[in-house]
Amino acid sequence: MSFETVLIEKKDRIGLITLNRPQKFNTFNTKMAEELNAALQQFEKDGEVRVAIIKGAGKVFSTGIDVSEFHGKTSSEYHRWLTLMDQMHFTIAFMGKPVIAMVHGYAVANGAGLVAAAGFAIVAEETKIGTTAINVGLLCTGPIIPMSYSLGKEKTMEMLLSGDMIDSKEA
Repeated sequence: MSFETVLIEKKDRIGLITLNRPQKFNTFNTKMAEELNAALQQFEKDGEVRVAIIKGAGKVFSTGIDVSEFHGKTSSEYHRWLTLMDQMHFTIAFMGKPVIAMVHGYAVANGAGLVAAAGFAIVAEETKIGTTAINVGLLCTGPIIPMSYSLGKEKTMEMLLSGDMIDSKEA
């Protein structure tokens, strides 16, 4: 299967997925959300693949959802769109194979949720992680559940409501 917004390759039983919208800081648009889920499911079904690794092309891992798709939707369209943006959390949770996030630069909003949903994360020094949607008047609820598992409820709520980021050392 060919993808536009993610790159996939197999090497020595490793399925590598690269978020490939570097000019948009690997923000999730509809196509990337669909393709990431399809790539994860493809590797889950592949008997040769033993582990999936997700990384970001360019300067950052992912800075969340592409808000250019946000405006002009009906309530039901918003629901379908936001469900798609969060689908990766469920896809990863139901995979029988481990998923590793290789993180650099920034992992913000949906990017932070992806890091938390992965079973393991390798985070480069100086990386910043946060749920910053509150800073632009939105509430970044998608990453709450996976982040609360790894950071705890209190720290997750603090980050959600303040918009503050933590560095790789604190994470």
